[in-house]
Amino acid sequence: MIDAQSLVALGRSVCAPQALHEATSASQFLLSPFYSLGDYAMVFGNLGLFLLFHGMHRFQLYRRNKTFERTTATLYHNNPPPVAKHSNMHDLNPAASGAVASSPLTMITSLPTTTIMRPAVALKFPNHSISLAMLLAPGVVNGGMRGIFSGEVVDTIGGVVGLVAVSLGVWWRWRSGNLRELKPMRFVLWPHHVRRSFIAPWLLPYGQWGPLSLRSTHGRLRGAVRVGCEWLSAQTITVALLVQAVASIPVPTSWCVGLWFVLCGVQLISVMLIVVVRPARAPATDVLQVISLLITATLELIAGLIASHATAIESESPLTVLSLASMVTSVVKSAHTALIFVWEMQQNNQQQQVIGGGAMEGDDGTIGNITSSNRKGARLLPRQDLRDSPPMVSPRESAWSSQLPSLFLLSPIEEDDDDDDDGLEESSSWRSRMKSGTTPAQLLEELIGAVCALHLEAKKETKVSRWE
Repeated sequence: MIDAQSLVALGRSVCAPQALHEATSASQFLLSPFYSLGDYAMVFGNLGLFLLFHGMHRFQLYRRNKTFERTTATLYHNNPPPVAKHSNMHDLNPAASGAVASSPLTMITSLPTTTIMRPAVALKFPNHSISLAMLLAPGVVNGGMRGIFSGEVVDTIGGVVGLVAVSLGVWWRWRSGNLRELKPMRFVLWPHHVRRSFIAPWLLPYGQWGPLSLRSTHGRLRGAVRVGCEWLSAQTITVALLVQAVASIPVPTSWCVGLWFVLCGVQLISVMLIVVVRPARAPATDVLQVISLLITATLELIAGLIASHATAIESESPLTVLSLASMVTSVVKSAHTALIFVWEMQQNNQQQQVIGGGAMEGDDGTIGNITSSNRKGARLLPRQDLRDSPPMVSPRESAWSSQLPSLFLLSPIEEDDDDDDDGLEESSSWRSRMKSGTTPAQLLEELIGAVCALHLEAKKETKVSRWE
């Protein structure tokens, strides 16, 4: 879509040859559905559409938050928090007992069997608003730049408003890329055998950003690039807005040659960045992007030569052919994006079925998912908040099947006072944890917590025996 919008902007330029203008005149609605009403209508119309959608998005989030608060309040009112087995605070006080402060193992009698998805994750806020803003921004820049230089009061005001709005959007995008909430995002590689099982592995991405909750809310800020190339995550929209701004300037006819060569230079610089860095998640994405940029650069070069009268091109048919090729490439890129989306959705669904189990708050933004309803109890392992450091998964393992719950790690056991049965159940739980892909550091922390808990239990029994 962005490539087609850039091509339409070139056709709307005052320096555009007649063949290019005719080839793109029927596609001006891609910039704005209000293009026929004038430049100011493009600016205010696109901004109005964004504000309307974003306002509805925020209102839905507000309503979901209120419903979410009422639901969680009712849930915990009907199912009060479980009472820990170690309820004697004197035994848990490091100063009184002399034990090292740690997170002891506690026994939970019951937990609710309910799954609640966080409102922001369910509504994908602000992901959908970001996508719409990227779709409408080229029309705002095009109409705004043309309006500023038009000499009409209304168009000039619309141009100033449009440039201010785009500047605020650029500032928000730069600020959002450095948000603390995005620091936990990690790029998890797809297993090699999973990609190889597809008929054309080079069409598939190397991995995806996670966890799912952050990908649902801020995936548009990272989703197009792989790890290490975050600084190029906004390259496509940046190049598109530069092309829209430069092509919309109403320069004199004598300056048209320079304008076309400036536009060609922008495209070639972007090509060099892609060839050297290869930022996309999928190899085919880089190839298609380079082809699209080269087609556009060739079109701009030919347009510049025609404007300078330095070539004896009598027919402008090459411009028509290149315009058609650019449109076809844009369609192929959209189809490739859809293929990646469908494939990743299938893989994620399969892995969610494999994961099973439950947690108080998962990486997918759900809260209160306890699937072991037939158990009498569950053992609460030491607290581990994985929001700051999500687990990295080996490429040879399932990308998401080893993810751990965000707030608590639960391993179901039978509530039994028999020490031998409890030890066997605990050892089997640890073996299952090892198979699930838990990192050694996490297992070590849990082991320390278990040892401290056993030490406190033994000390408590010793005190009871002495009292008796």
